[in-house]
This record gives sequence, C-alpha cells and structure tokens, in this order.
Amino acid sequence: MRIAVGGISQETCSFSQLRSDLDFFRRTGSIYFAEREDLIPLLSGTSTQVGGTLAAAAEQDVEVVPTFAAAALSGGPMTEEALEWMVERILRGIEEAPTLDGVILAMHGATMSEGRDDVTGYLLERVRCAVGPGAKIGVSLDLHANPYPRWTELAEVIVSFHTYPHEEQDLYRTGYEAARLLIRGIRGDVSPVVSLSKAPLLLAPERQPTGGDGPFADMQRRARRAAEGDPRILGISLLPVQPQIDAPGTGFSALVVTDGAPELGRETAERFADEAWRRRHEFEVRFYAPADAVQEALRIDGRPVILADGADGVGGGAPGDGTHVLRALLESGCRERSMLTCIDPEAVRQAVAAGFGSTVTLRVGGKRDSVFNTPVEVTGRVRTITEASYRAYGMRSDMGPCVVLEIGSIELLLITNTVHVINPGVYRAAGLEPTEAKIVLVKSPAQFREHFEPIAADILFVDAPGVCSSNFGRMPYRRITRPMYPWDDEWVREAKSPGPGR
Repeated sequence: MRIAVGGISQETCSFSQLRSDLDFFRRTGSIYFAEREDLIPLLSGTSTQVGGTLAAAAEQDVEVVPTFAAAALSGGPMTEEALEWMVERILRGIEEAPTLDGVILAMHGATMSEGRDDVTGYLLERVRCAVGPGAKIGVSLDLHANPYPRWTELAEVIVSFHTYPHEEQDLYRTGYEAARLLIRGIRGDVSPVVSLSKAPLLLAPERQPTGGDGPFADMQRRARRAAEGDPRILGISLLPVQPQIDAPGTGFSALVVTDGAPELGRETAERFADEAWRRRHEFEVRFYAPADAVQEALRIDGRPVILADGADGVGGGAPGDGTHVLRALLESGCRERSMLTCIDPEAVRQAVAAGFGSTVTLRVGGKRDSVFNTPVEVTGRVRTITEASYRAYGMRSDMGPCVVLEIGSIELLLITNTVHVINPGVYRAAGLEPTEAKIVLVKSPAQFREHFEPIAADILFVDAPGVCSSNFGRMPYRRITRPMYPWDDEWVREAKSPGPGR
C-alpha cells in the first residue's frame, strides 16, 4: 500500500494585517516548512499531525510518498502566489509517484487566501483530480476548522483535534487517527463516509476549553460517548470555528465519520450542531476593560494574576504588538511587579543599539496593527539583551533577539520574531520568572491555560481592541451569512446544509 502525505496548515484571521506570503511561511511565522525530501526526516517523531500520520503508516507497513507540508502561525489570508506554489508542490509529489492508494493531508481547515474563502476545499479538489476516484483521501484538521459541504464529497475521512487548549499529543493523535482510518478504508475493513452539519454561531474561544465543566467540555464528552456507544460511528469532530473568518458559510460544525452509514452520520451531526445552538448563551464570557482588569488583579490575593488578552493573540492571527494593557498599567501607577510581552523588532533593535544597562525612550507596539492599536512611548532601563527560544508542540520556537525593558515595576519583554505566547517558557527564556510577578500578561484567549493555569492565582479576560477580539460586535464583519449569533438570536434549521465556499 502506498499513500502520499502533505498539507497546508494555517489559521486565517480576516482582519489581520499580517501578510501570509511565502516568506511568512518560510521564516516569520514558520512552524515547519518541509519540501519533499525533508518531510520525513524533519517531521518523524514530532508531536504534529504529520508526525502522527507517519507513525501510523510505519506501524501498518505502508509506504509513504512525501510531497510538501507547511504549517505557520496564524495571519491574514494567504497570498495567491503562496497558495499556488504550495499546491503545485503537493500535486507534483502526487503526480510523480507510482500508483497511489490514498492521500493524507494535514490541514488547519480555517484557511483563506486573497481570492478563495476555502483553501482546504480547493486543495481537495485539485488532489481528487490528480488521484482520480480510485484512491481515498483523508484529512486531519484543527478544532477551529470551518468545513464546507463539498469536503464530504471529496474525502473519505475527516477528523479533527479534540482538545482546546490543543494538547501536543492531540495533534499527533489526530494525524495518527486520520491515517489509521484511511488505511482501514483502503484495506476494506471499513467503508468510511463523512457527514457534516452546521449552526450559525460565533462562540468566544475563551469559553471553548475542553477540560473542566464548561459547555464545550460537556459536549465533547457526550460526543465521545456517542462514538463509543455505536460501532458504526468511526469518529465525531466538534468544531466551534475560528470566529474571525469573515466569509459565507462560517459557523459551528459537527463532522461525523461512519462505517457506511451516512444517514446516521447526518442525524448525529445535526444533533450536536443543534445542541450547540441551544446552549449558545452558556458560551458568554466575563470580560474586563484593560484598566478595570489591572485594578481587579491588584485586589486579588496571591500571584500571579493572569491577564488574558485574546484580541492580540498570535495564535489567532494578531501581530502580538497590542498596547492596551501596557497603557492601562502605566496609567494606573501600579507598583506591583508586572510582566508583559510585545513583538516589536524595531524597538528591540533600538534597545540593543542603546546597550545593556542604558536608559532609553522607545515607541513600542502598535506598529503592525494600525487599526486597533497605537504605539506607546516608554522610558526604561535595558536590563537584558539575549537571543531566546522556547519549545511549543514539541518543536523549537525561535524568538530571535529579545530585550527586557524595565519601566518602574513593569518588565516588558520585547521580542523580534512572531511567536505564540502560550507558555511560561517565553518569559523564562529571557530570564523572567512569571510566578514572581503580581500581574502577567498572556496574549491568548485559551491556549495559554495548559501551562499558565497551574501557576495562576486567578485569570481575568481582557476586552481590549484587536484583530482577534471576541467582542464580535466591534469587528468589521461584512460577508458572514445571516442569521448569525450573537447578532441574531433566532434560527430555524433548513432542510439543506449551507452552500460551499467559492
């Protein structure tokens, strides 16, 4: 048996000014960028979707044909040049291979380009044309994917992550499961078929964690029991969607893979999508304005108090240079030790030029997001200059040159490269220990929880302007299909599913 492996994984934020071109995928936002000959040595043994797929293939003694695989941090829509360059490399690897029994694609599933709402569907169509009807196609997805109905006609297997915050082993398990199911389908052990149902919901990521007693955690447990209770159900994926996708067809999705039982799959998918709609008000979040968050943090006993600014979360496509919490701290006169991050290569260069121990005045932040943020002028002492990195998802994340700027009681970590601030390792890599601070800023709506929650005295969610704000009413949506919650609070399911993207 021979299967091809590849994929394009990036989450799009329609409002982000970060340009997702080839350079972004190769360098600035790169998680991995694997040409054909590099794919297996680079990604084998990693906690990635591709790593899981390669492990399943090896266990089943299946020959792998590597094509091309890339994953990047979130950003604005992909450029058409970047999309076509990657798609052509995947297709070239497929077309130059001997006869294939199947193809596995590691995708995010909420990816747009400058000309296409549905990058995943576009790639699936191109791959289906290349392999013909005889080969089977499997797809692994992020939990925040935005599936379209045409996917179910193009792929036999579609499975997603089940945890949020995304656990490293969940990425691996999802890639592994996609390959395992596809291999079983190729061998004739099962006849996998995918069913999809959607509900018009935008839900705040802050209320989507799958641990604890929240609404989405409960739904995931119910989905797991449903799959375990019926041997015809091969997998259930609940997808609350990347909410900053401004496109027709955006919404909550339920994907069900069955063993030749499409009617059961449709009924099960509709049941979970309808449950999400019924429970929509359970996903509401208590937010604090930045100034109020600072004052509330100072009233809480213990340390550190985590201020979560999801609107500037790099994991959702923001630039990570938001300034609203920094400004609130400066204006509050807070004397408690506080730690913040800001991705600002220009400020890093200026601080490095001033030199270690020097006092410098800088305009920091608000440079890559000119819509929601503006720079803040600060004067501080350059306390640390270092080259830093930390590990996330089993891979090294290069922060580049970094500076700790001491502004009274504030320790501002200025970072050169775009990195996802979800791990205390970001601070520790620059010599800062978050447990010693009263206030610690994380720029993430939920992904930070796995690593920061165990050390936190409390967590406060900040309602700061930014491209990934969960205050959806302030965002410039133009193209989403109505009705859509939270704008509309009434919806009746139509007989047919929403139409595909273009």
